[in-house]
Amino acid sequence: MKVLNWLSGKLSEPDYEELLKTVYATEKGRQRERGRRLLVPLLLFLLAVLFALIVRSVLPAVIALGVAFLIWKFHYVNIRQLAQLSIIKRRVNFALYFRVLVPIAEQTSFTDALEQALKQNPEIPIADDVHRLIGRMIEQPDDIKVFWEFGERAGAGSDQARTLCTALFEFQQNTKDPDVLRNLAKMASDELFRNRKKIREMRIARFNYLAFAIFLGMLIPFSGSLISYLSNFGKIMTFHG
Repeated sequence: MKVLNWLSGKLSEPDYEELLKTVYATEKGRQRERGRRLLVPLLLFLLAVLFALIVRSVLPAVIALGVAFLIWKFHYVNIRQLAQLSIIKRRVNFALYFRVLVPIAEQTSFTDALEQALKQNPEIPIADDVHRLIGRMIEQPDDIKVFWEFGERAGAGSDQARTLCTALFEFQQNTKDPDVLRNLAKMASDELFRNRKKIREMRIARFNYLAFAIFLGMLIPFSGSLISYLSNFGKIMTFHG
């Protein structure tokens, strides 16, 4: 598997590793995906070579080379789509957290509101980023960059995330300002609606990589047999003609 990972890494596109890091948080997951990317087309090609030896024709092996290349490239397309989906889901979680935070912030201190919003929605995977924000706020209480960094990590670096964090900073600097809170609530709702819509659209458009690979694999023996048959049929017709 280490050899497959190394070879897959050497052959992959320049941004493939960054896409994998977006989709998989652990190196173990990334290694599994690298190996699978090379293993599936390689096994397909080896099976096609075996079939070619049985039928005594190179056509299945030639077809398998083209199919293996397509599977290799479509794996990249699939990972890129998964990375985009992962980023949008992070932005949804970010907006959800803000939706919970706003009404709490009206009733308690800013730091307490950040903590209570986590407790009310423990399923939102943002706790580490919020705790980091609270720690940085103690070190640099008047630095807006602390909030922008929070938006970069937790909100996947979108322009909307930076806008939300700018509003959050303004609220922290001007505690209990109702106008800032209302703007914050509206921005969070708009961001949530926009990204949920994107997720629905992507789920409709996304293709199934493994189903595609199996489908192409099944075509190899059929295509090889069909071409061999047509070739032999042509020879027979020429002979009788």
